[in-house]
Amino acid sequence: MKKARCSPILLVAIGVNFILFTVKLYIGLRTNSLCIYTDAMNNLADTLSAGIGFCGLLFVAGRATARFPFGFGRLEFLTGLLMALLMTAAGCSFAYNSLERFFAPVPVWFSTKYAGIIAVTCLVKLAMGFLFHIYRKRKDASSVIRTLELDSFMDFAVTLAALISFSLTNYINFAIDSVVGLVISIAIAAAGIRLILSSAGKLIGEAQPQLEEKIRTCIQDAGAQAVSLRIHNYGQGVNFAELTLAKAPHMNTADAECICMNIKRRLVEELLIRATVEWRENYGEREEKDRQGPEGR
Repeated sequence: MKKARCSPILLVAIGVNFILFTVKLYIGLRTNSLCIYTDAMNNLADTLSAGIGFCGLLFVAGRATARFPFGFGRLEFLTGLLMALLMTAAGCSFAYNSLERFFAPVPVWFSTKYAGIIAVTCLVKLAMGFLFHIYRKRKDASSVIRTLELDSFMDFAVTLAALISFSLTNYINFAIDSVVGLVISIAIAAAGIRLILSSAGKLIGEAQPQLEEKIRTCIQDAGAQAVSLRIHNYGQGVNFAELTLAKAPHMNTADAECICMNIKRRLVEELLIRATVEWRENYGEREEKDRQGPEGR
């Protein structure tokens, strides 16, 4: 079984995001640019998110115990939820600051040197997004890495918008800084809400129709029919399935055992799912009698 591992790449994310936060905070305060300041706070939120993800995966990587026989994989979903809540709260806070700046504009001092530094940070975020993407594809990493990957690409767009806004303040006599800051805030909050819904669904135990369809295909290829199917998700690579299969009257014990072993083997090899299999005797005859009503019985 593949299990989520606490990757050193998260430590890299923590360090880089904190450096970006420090640089942007300095520039934002020096130039009085709200959109750069907002972007800096976004990087601080990313630093905390990566830290939460790192701590969460430390527990996820732990071995199963007698009290927790399926391990701690579901903590990954809780970690993702905490990261999403932090992102949403940051977006809402930034939106308030942007509206406040819109109704009470203040001057922004443009600097070519600072604009160049922000452009470099923009490219750094783009590089981080590709780094997370390559790592996730090669290592089959956890959803925490996927969240950081999407966040990095979104931050690239956010920083680019902040750079454009900062550059235009030197030519446009309008509170464009606050408007762009508001757009950035809404984008961050919207992404956070989407991640909240996704993480909460996994915690509650939402259905997995695509995975169910793959399991049913394995069952059909083995020459059996699924009466019922339940999937229990305990984190990345720790899935269990409870299968109830229809046993035809002519099927003997040896055939049923062979089909059962083939299904279990394919589920482990192809889908990383362990399964328990039960047989329901004479399922076809019972279904036919149920359709015929009391007279058929």
